[in-house]
Amino acid sequence: LIPGWEQTQEVMYFTSTADFLVWTALASILFGISLLCAIYGLLSIHKLKQWKYLNSAFLPLLILSLLFLMPPILINQFPSVFPRVNLPSLVLRTNIVTLFTGLCMVPATTSLVLISRSIEALSPRKPNFPKEYLKLKDQLEVLLGIIGLMIGLGTLTTGGLQNALATLFKEIGSGLDGAFPPILTVLNGSYFTTILLVMYMSLERTLTEVAKSFVEIHITLPELNSNSWMTEYERHKQVEEWLQLSHSWVNLRSGLAIFTPLIGGLISYVMPK
Repeated sequence: LIPGWEQTQEVMYFTSTADFLVWTALASILFGISLLCAIYGLLSIHKLKQWKYLNSAFLPLLILSLLFLMPPILINQFPSVFPRVNLPSLVLRTNIVTLFTGLCMVPATTSLVLISRSIEALSPRKPNFPKEYLKLKDQLEVLLGIIGLMIGLGTLTTGGLQNALATLFKEIGSGLDGAFPPILTVLNGSYFTTILLVMYMSLERTLTEVAKSFVEIHITLPELNSNSWMTEYERHKQVEEWLQLSHSWVNLRSGLAIFTPLIGGLISYVMPK
C-alpha cells in the first residue's frame, strides 16, 4: 500500500504497471542527483570564497530562479494538460519532487552567479591568473554539467509520468486528446537547453577574452622576419593549449551538459506510448 492513496481500482492498476515502476525509479534517481547537486553547489561556493559578491548576486539569482521555475508555473495554469484522475496524492507527490529539486539547485545556481561575478573581476595581470582562470573554467563546466543532468533527468521523469498516466487513461477509457501532450517534454528540454547555452556562451566568451589578453600581455610575438618568431609562436601556442583556448567554443563535456535537457525531452517524446 502507498500511504495517502486510497486503494481504488485506478490506483491499484496505476501502481501495478511497468510504467509506474519506471517513473518511480526515475524520480528516486532524481532525488539522489538533486542531493548531490546541492552538496556540490555548497562546496563550490565555499571553494570560490567570493563572499563579497553574495549581496550583488541576489538579483541575478532571482532572475535565474524565475527562468528555471517558469515551465512548471505555466503548465500549472492549464489544468487540462494534467487531467484529474482518482489518484489523491499524485499531484502532491509530483509537486514535492519539483520543489525538492528546485531547492537543491539553489546552491549550484548561486555558485554560477558567483562565478560570473568572479570572471568579470578577473584580471590577466594578476600573478595568480592562470590558477584562478583554470579553477573558474573547471567549476563552470562541472556546475553546468550537474544542473544540465538534473534538468535532463527531470524532463525524462516527466516523460515517464506521462507514459504512466497514458497507460492508465487507456485502461479506464479516458481519451488523451489535449491531455499532457508528449511534445511538452521536448519544449521543456529545449527551453532549458537554450538557457544553459546562453549562460555558457556568455561566460565562456568572457573567460576566453581574458585568457587571450593574458597571453598577449606575457608573450609578445616579434616581427615576422625575426629569427625568434617561430620559437615565440610555439610558446604562444603552448600557452593557448594550456589555457584550453585552442579547443572549440563548446567542448564535448560542456556540449553534453548543455544539451542533456533537450536529449531528455527527445527520449521522453519517443518513448513507446
